[in-house]
Order: sequence, then C-alpha cells, then structure tokens
Amino acid sequence: MVNQLLQIEKISQMALRIGMAAFWIAVCGYAVFGEEATYLVFSGKLSWSVPAIITAVLLLAHFKSPQLGIAGGGFSALIFIAVTIYCIKALPFNLTIILNYLLLVISSVVLLGESVKELVRQRITQPFPKT
Repeated sequence: MVNQLLQIEKISQMALRIGMAAFWIAVCGYAVFGEEATYLVFSGKLSWSVPAIITAVLLLAHFKSPQLGIAGGGFSALIFIAVTIYCIKALPFNLTIILNYLLLVISSVVLLGESVKELVRQRITQPFPKT
C-alpha cells in the first residue's frame, strides 16, 4: 500500500514538473511569436523568452541534479510572484488571472520542495566514506 502511494507521488511529481516546463516553453514561444496584448503579461515581449527557457531547462534538470531543480523551482516561484504583483497593481482587477498565477506560485513551491526532498534523500542515503 505504501509503495503504491509513493509510486503515485513520484508519477504525479514528474507530471507536474514536465507540465510546468511545457508551460515555460509555451511562454517562450508566445513571447517570441505572439502578438502584444495589454491584458496578457507574457505577450509579444522578447525579454520573457530568456528567463522562460532557463526556467524550463532548470526544472527539467532536476532529474540529473536536484540542486538545479531547486534553482528552477525557486526562479519559477519568484517570477510568478512578480507577475502576480504586476497583475494586481498594473492591470484591471481580474480575479481569474490573479488566482491562476497564485496557483502557479503554489505549484512552483511544490516543485521546489520536491527537489529539496530529493536532495536530502540523496544526502542521507550516501555511503559513508571509508577511512
């Protein structure tokens, strides 16, 4: 029973990480090829393409090194917090957009925590050095 729950957690964490990376790749594509609209934060702004692609690569690099996953999750959360504050201050109030970005902040923090958990697991299960 416990093994099944751990397997479900691992699969869902992988799906969330791949989904978030796909979101950032889509943001990069929309920033490069999309038309500019005042109500969309990422639209038509080339300056969003570099942080978006870096964040996607860092999120996917978690599978090789949890430290990179920590950096990607933290960077993603910081960007979404900044975008949420921008949406609250600069755009006309739209609760749907604000809740959308807050949910993305929460999922980024979950990915950050999963990377920290994996790093701790690797450190705990390391063999002791021979003296």
